[in-house]
Amino acid sequence: MDAIRGDPNYHASAVTILKLMRKGWVETKAGKGLRKYQITLKGEEALKAKMRTY
Repeated sequence: MDAIRGDPNYHASAVTILKLMRKGWVETKAGKGLRKYQITLKGEEALKAKMRTY
């Protein structure tokens, strides 16, 4: 997610984008023949959340 936020030209696989969309972390922004993705508020919260470590 950091790479998507930091680099507007970040390329992710279709599977990765699909997983992020299912979680509600990114949304599609259609342009002229281009697909663009934007991080949602839920995605921003996920970036800031603390992860459990074992």
